Amino acid sequence: MKGRVYFTPPSYIGMEINWDELVDKPFKEGRIMEAFASADSIIDDSIELCLRQIYEDFKCQDLINELHLLRSKANFDGLVLLEILKSKTIVVDTFYQKVLNFKKARNLLIHNQEGEYALVIGNPKITYNSQEELDNKTIEEAKKWIGVGFDIFKDLIEKSGELDKKKDYYFSREFYQKYPRGNQAKSKFPSEGIINIKKNKEI
Repeated sequence: MKGRVYFTPPSYIGMEINWDELVDKPFKEGRIMEAFASADSIIDDSIELCLRQIYEDFKCQDLINELHLLRSKANFDGLVLLEILKSKTIVVDTFYQKVLNFKKARNLLIHNQEGEYALVIGNPKITYNSQEELDNKTIEEAKKWIGVGFDIFKDLIEKSGELDKKKDYYFSREFYQKYPRGNQAKSKFPSEGIINIKKNKEI
């Protein structure tokens, strides 16, 4: 992870993203937890990269820098920033769920005393009859999730390449007419009518 992030004061944090060096290499050398941690960080960095391209004003860049630093200090990860990309329709809910599932696999592996074996042990869909079989299925499962992580990373880089062509659209009158904030709020919170119906039922 050393050297992955560098500072260019006063307005920008730069990121050197090398999947082969930071993810594939440790994975092949058996450092699976390190590979997953690096993959997760790279995904978060790629989400942040997309956000920087949309909110390119100096003050916005400074705020994103602060959010970047919070990732190492607080319970804060790229899912929060991905919510913003989803709100701007840059990513869809299925993509969000894909990232969420990868992060669940990452957390299971990183925060469990069984390490990468936690991906298999306790999973009712995976059976094994020997230590060798358990080892093989653990590597298969870990490789599958690293593959999911790489697909996410690749998709985010592709989206990043497309953003420069239409970044102004996300702040246009056309965008806000098509995706009014009120409609987004309604999708997450019940309307007054639903609240009143619930109150009447309680009475």
